[in-house]
Amino acid sequence: MVVNMLLPEIDLENLPELGRVVLAEVEPVLPTDRVGERGMINRAHAIAIKNWLGKYRPSASASGQGTARGYQEAYCHLREIGALQQALIVKRVSLRIQKAVARQRWRHFEETQRREPK
Repeated sequence: MVVNMLLPEIDLENLPELGRVVLAEVEPVLPTDRVGERGMINRAHAIAIKNWLGKYRPSASASGQGTARGYQEAYCHLREIGALQQALIVKRVSLRIQKAVARQRWRHFEETQRREPK
């Protein structure tokens, strides 16, 4: 199964909504079987994925890594259950968030440099 999700623009002010969009894309492949030890472990991964994408809120002062942490954690859990296509989607979103944070910081740096007297 090849997943071809069009990634929305990254809006750093609205990351919870982005998390719900990504979760809706990966949720159909999450395991629900609770039979046996492997089933219980996979179910725990599925719960963690839902929590990281659906409920995690980075602090207002979070760094680039902190802002994307929920996506990085979900990526690891998706890999553990073998949902590699969905893990790739989450990884791409995580990288785009980190790039958006870096651009935002660079703009802020340039603005401060212009305001400071030479």
